Amino acid sequence: MKKILYALILTVLILSTNACIKEEWGGIIEGKIIDFESKPIEGANVLLVQTGESFTTKSDGKYMFKELNEELFDFYVKKDGYKDDTKQIKAQSGKTIRIDITLKKEE
Repeated sequence: MKKILYALILTVLILSTNACIKEEWGGIIEGKIIDFESKPIEGANVLLVQTGESFTTKSDGKYMFKELNEELFDFYVKKDGYKDDTKQIKAQSGKTIRIDITLKKEE
C-alpha cells in the first residue's frame, strides 16, 4: 500500500513539474506557407521581425519559431514570384499557435 501511495505522489510531482516547465519555455508559432490551391510553397522566407530570426520553408511549406515571449510578433513572408505578405501573430506562453499563410502569385 505504501508503494502505491509513493508512486502516486511521485507521479503527481512529475506531472506538476512538467506543467511548470512548459509554461517557462515560452510559446511556439508554426504553420505552412501555401498558395491559393493550398499547395505548400518551398523556399519561402519567413522573417520574425522583432527577433530577426528567419526560416526558409522546405517542400512541405512548414515553418516554426520556438521559445517566444508572450507578445505580438510581426511576420514578413517573401518568395520570388509571389506578393510579399505580413501578419501579426501573438505568441502565448506554453502554447502552440498554428497559422497558415497564403501567398498570392505576382501578376
